[in-house]
Amino acid sequence: MDAVQIVGELALKARKASRSLSTATGAERKAALELIAQAIESRSAEILAANEIDMNNARAEDMHPQMQDRLLLTADRIKGIAGGARQVAALADPLGQTLRKLSLIHI
Repeated sequence: MDAVQIVGELALKARKASRSLSTATGAERKAALELIAQAIESRSAEILAANEIDMNNARAEDMHPQMQDRLLLTADRIKGIAGGARQVAALADPLGQTLRKLSLIHI
């Protein structure tokens, strides 16, 4: 399977997931984010191993060092990603809230 097929399949899965999440309750969305955080943490060794392959390819292709730094994952960065999912879960649920209301004046 090539990269285009992989990305295409991931996009299709994301589209299907977005439909499910749009009808989920706030509690269900928060639970999903917590499960995501737990999965990231529990699979950190696998993520780091895959990232090492990416880093080897980046070095072999002479990727700019700043781009390599952005690509590099460490245990702390993975904890930060999981923590970010938990931070989003802790936010107030924005669905169904009106953030700004504009009234149009008809002349």
